[in-house]
Amino acid sequence: MKRLDAVLMPAPYRALASRLMLPAWPRTRLADDRIARLAEETQLLPGDAGTDRLGCLRLEGPFDVDPLSGLLFDDARLVAPQPGEELLPWPPARPDVTRRLRMKPVLREPLTVLHHGGEGSFAAFCSDVLPRFFALDHLALPQDLLVVVPVSMGMTDHVQDAITDGIFRPRPVELMRTGRVTRADTVFVVERPLAHAGILARIAEKLAAVYPDDGASVEPADLFLCEGGKARAERLAAGLPELREAVASGRLEVADPRDLPLRVLVARLRRTVRLIAPSSGELSAAVLAGGGLTRLVEIADPFRPADPRPAIIAAGLGLSLERLSAR
Repeated sequence: MKRLDAVLMPAPYRALASRLMLPAWPRTRLADDRIARLAEETQLLPGDAGTDRLGCLRLEGPFDVDPLSGLLFDDARLVAPQPGEELLPWPPARPDVTRRLRMKPVLREPLTVLHHGGEGSFAAFCSDVLPRFFALDHLALPQDLLVVVPVSMGMTDHVQDAITDGIFRPRPVELMRTGRVTRADTVFVVERPLAHAGILARIAEKLAAVYPDDGASVEPADLFLCEGGKARAERLAAGLPELREAVASGRLEVADPRDLPLRVLVARLRRTVRLIAPSSGELSAAVLAGGGLTRLVEIADPFRPADPRPAIIAAGLGLSLERLSAR
């Protein structure tokens, strides 16, 4: 039987109501005595890559965790700013505030939210989910700490592959559900590291264990990784004659990361020497590549803002970064 509230207010209407209510929804700032900083490591990166920070906060609640965005609510008020706000910009997350009016929360033990934001992209999986998760071991947080993943990220193919294949084992991972709000008395917030050599090494070690090299002799090659596949790659390379000819002739392989299972994508990246991608986040896949990758090439997408992540990841992995523009 359907819930009465789902019948009275179907999902599209709830989303519209929430969007209209969100600007006026009450906010609150957490008092300092409810926030304990457990760790902080700041790293100055070479060139113009800026800084990278690895940190951990323990928040004393109780807090409600929005299932769509992973944002925290304190006594039905949206926590603003969210503790440990990201150093890098993400698309604005829109929590479903209507659930505060009608939902009885599900109680959980101390937890950490693996992704904050409304973006469930492949780039966010590589540059947020994986570094944040493997930071848990680096920070020596308890192995039984519950790791929750918001719906926006949890239903993506690559997170599903990671869970099924054992990337997150032995830590407990729970996918949030749209129909309920999670409540916890203690929440650990891990500030996302992107250039931490130790955490990047942990990612590589786990991927090597879960997806061992099959030993086949394969010639290293370049790869154009592009969401949208060959059609978008050809448009982006239109003003770059050498690259355009390589894509058109098939000499340069083009792959859409959304079409490849995680196992297949990792195997393909292992034999990649030069990774080429537009400035829409696909270069974040460098964290999956292992030790064979030497160079990143970013192609400016005139319809998207510049992405700061490639420079930080390149600095952390010791890779060279080249930026191309057809203009």
